[in-house]
Amino acid sequence: MSSATKIISPAAINALKDALTHIYWTKPDLKRFVYNTISNKTIVSTIDWSTQTKYESASQLIDRMSARQDIYKDDLFALFEQTINFNDFSHLKRWEDPELKIQRAKDTVEALRKQAKGYFDVVEEKKKTQERKKAGEEKSKIQPP
Repeated sequence: MSSATKIISPAAINALKDALTHIYWTKPDLKRFVYNTISNKTIVSTIDWSTQTKYESASQLIDRMSARQDIYKDDLFALFEQTINFNDFSHLKRWEDPELKIQRAKDTVEALRKQAKGYFDVVEEKKKTQERKKAGEEKSKIQPP
C-alpha cells in the first residue's frame, strides 16, 4: 500500500474517539471544539449531540467522516492534529474530580499520539518529498541547461 493510498488505522480512529470524549467534559464544549476545528461544518449538525452520550456522538461523527474520507479526509486530519497537540487541560478543573479527569484526558491523548504516529510520519514525509520536488522544479526553471 503506497503512502498516497494509506488510510488511517482502525486503532487510531478508536483512539481519536476516546481522546475527543475525554478532552472536554461537556458535549457542548466538545461540539464547539469539533466545529471550530473542521472546514466542512455541516456534518456537525447531523450528529445527535443532545440524547446520545458524548462517546456516541463523537463515535458517530468520526465513523461518518472515516466512511467518506473522499470528503472529510482533511477535516479528519485536522481533528487528529488538534487533538494530538492538545495540552491545556485546565478547563477540566471546574468539574468534580478534576485530577482524575485531567489524567484521563492526558492518557487518551497520549494513546492517540502513539496510535497515529505511523500515519502522520508517512503524511509528513510525503509533504517533505513534495516540497523538495517543487523546489527542484523551481531551481531547474531558473538555471539554463
